[in-house]
Amino acid sequence: MARFRAAVIGCGRIGSTIDDEIDQWSSVALPYSHAARYAEAEETELVAGCDPDPARAEAFRQRWGLDCAFTDIHEMMEKTKPDIVSIATQTSVRIDAALAAAEHRPKAIFPDKPLAETLGDADRLLDACKAAGVLVAVNCSRCWEPRSIHAHDMIEAGIIGQLRCVVAFCPGGLSHMGSHIISFMRYYAGNAEWVVGQTPPLPEGAPDNDLGGLAMIVWSGRWRRRPTPGPEGPSEEERA
Repeated sequence: MARFRAAVIGCGRIGSTIDDEIDQWSSVALPYSHAARYAEAEETELVAGCDPDPARAEAFRQRWGLDCAFTDIHEMMEKTKPDIVSIATQTSVRIDAALAAAEHRPKAIFPDKPLAETLGDADRLLDACKAAGVLVAVNCSRCWEPRSIHAHDMIEAGIIGQLRCVVAFCPGGLSHMGSHIISFMRYYAGNAEWVVGQTPPLPEGAPDNDLGGLAMIVWSGRWRRRPTPGPEGPSEEERA
């Protein structure tokens, strides 16, 4: 079986160490971090990690048994030539890290969510990757879990009735945990016709905290509307 060489930019919690705390979340299955999943999957080989903090990069190297620790993205890309690059940095620097990796034309870039802080930055990354022939997929992975797929298939088959409304609850803000909720709603309800929203800016110098905000989303109506039966009951076509 051909194996893809994988590298992680951002050697902190989601990139490497979050599995150490997963026992607090019974709904989450291991492995969970980017590095842990690359190390576990038969199709991938974890070959490198990069972080501007030398101590964190070295801790990543030791944890995953790698030959080298990198603090420069271009050096890592040139020396290890990964096929897949995860971007597990803080959101504020994710766009720069992803653009740097895209210059080296890996097969795919896999940024954690959210993709970028602004739509403009997201478009910049998508345009750069398209020009370089690089695939991009965002790590909103909850929709790929078996139970999520099963629920989607039940809705699509009409087993649990017609989808009329989606109500979701999230213990966090908009950009991090809230992105899972938005991804779920799109997965179950289909594409949105339009969205309007507002997020207050973080104070200058604030850490990479989760954003709050307010939005209204109008969905396109992915699921077939079932006609309301008349006094004579449903027609043969409707029953079919």
